[in-house]
Amino acid sequence: MLAPDLAGFGASTHPATPPRHIRGWMRLWTDQCLALLDALGLARAHLVGTSLGGCIALHLLAEAPERFGRVALLAPAGAPLRITPELDRLWGFYEDPTPAVMARLVRRIVPAPAVLGEDVDSIARLRTEAALRPEVRRSDEAMFGGDRQAVADAPVVPEAALVRMPHEVLVVHGREDRILPYPCGLWLAERPPLARLFLLPRCGHRPHVEHWAAVQRLLSQHLAGDVRELPAPPTDRRSPV
Repeated sequence: MLAPDLAGFGASTHPATPPRHIRGWMRLWTDQCLALLDALGLARAHLVGTSLGGCIALHLLAEAPERFGRVALLAPAGAPLRITPELDRLWGFYEDPTPAVMARLVRRIVPAPAVLGEDVDSIARLRTEAALRPEVRRSDEAMFGGDRQAVADAPVVPEAALVRMPHEVLVVHGREDRILPYPCGLWLAERPPLARLFLLPRCGHRPHVEHWAAVQRLLSQHLAGDVRELPAPPTDRRSPV
């Protein structure tokens, strides 16, 4: 399993002169992932992406479909989206970069923060310290600064590319996701011919954290090709699927 540290995040590399728009970053991340496969001599790999990583995964499929097998997308970006208040607050963190604001963001990302297993305020302090490192702030503001609706629109994967994707795609989305609401996952799952949507109740924007055991089982079975073994999506009268 490979878990690349993408440029521009956390303790990874931060360009001294970063791309000035999310489109430039998407180009950088796509090139970085393909170069990693080349450096390791891997002709083909399965692909898992969460949130923005899901959008990067879709761009990789569109650019180099022959390099990837099965695909799993967790709470993915990449669908048309009118920016939500929660996403607007997340991208606007540096307007008031305090631990209190970070704690509110964590609670919006994960509606039941007890699943984090730690005190939210402690998590918020650590994340704020990391976010205030000059290189991290420089990268973040280069990615998400300016017109936030334009930032949300820019990396949307063309529908014409999605409907041509031959890959088996599993989309896992939380029904209570307030960052990227579940219709985003539904829209993406309706395009590739072999896509499947699994909607998790009582789940926000971190399904792999909030429902770790269920998501681990889904990923293991999907990536192994055991489609017949995948459980049916949870039933709920409020569920659209």
